[in-house]
Amino acid sequence: MNEARYLGVTPPITLNPSSAEEEAISLDLRAVLEAEGQFESADESRNREVVLGKIDKLVKEFVYKASLKHKMSESLARSCGGKIFAFGSFRLGVHNTGADIDTLCVVPSHVTREDFFTIMVELLKARSEVEELTPVPGAF
Repeated sequence: MNEARYLGVTPPITLNPSSAEEEAISLDLRAVLEAEGQFESADESRNREVVLGKIDKLVKEFVYKASLKHKMSESLARSCGGKIFAFGSFRLGVHNTGADIDTLCVVPSHVTREDFFTIMVELLKARSEVEELTPVPGAF
């Protein structure tokens, strides 16, 4: 059986090609969105990638420090990793200029919420690029 694969958890509503009318409407919509400045520039897109790269490195440093706090050896702490995943409008490619980037921080099981709200918050506070930080430790 040759089963089709989809990027999401459900198949698309339709695989039929767009009609000429739908194509025209899409072009009109795009023109309006461009006129309203809803698409970010190439520089803004590159900046998002730079920011995500910095956050990824910061998460790895956070996991390293948390691992040391939990009495792991330095070499084991370095190998623990940690990773961020983007989701939401940015991940879907439907964000507009100035939109946030929703991210999920995935860490090993020995790293705790308390670690995040102490170690990670301190790492973020130390960054000159961070202009506003509001930790919400009670959020789920």
